[in-house]
Amino acid sequence: CEKEKKTIILITNDVDEGLYMADRIIPLTMGPKATLGPAFDINIERPRDRKGLNHNNEFKKLRTEVIKFLNNEKKKEKDVADSGQKYVMPDLEPAAI
Repeated sequence: CEKEKKTIILITNDVDEGLYMADRIIPLTMGPKATLGPAFDINIERPRDRKGLNHNNEFKKLRTEVIKFLNNEKKKEKDVADSGQKYVMPDLEPAAI
């Protein structure tokens, strides 16, 4: 990435992996109408030591913030489910190739 000066997009469900590898995390909101959530800039020096991150205060702060956002999104999804509202899924078929 640094050598080629290319942008790389990583999709992951692992917050720690994102914090280890990325310069910015943009989580998705919940639901069938998911959108991009807030950007979390990662200002941790490179190269990053995966085990050493556990002792990095910035890593711990960012990890807490990202997980808090995701948990709040999950709570919103549960609140919708508990209210009896239903997600209406679109009627889609795969495109013929």
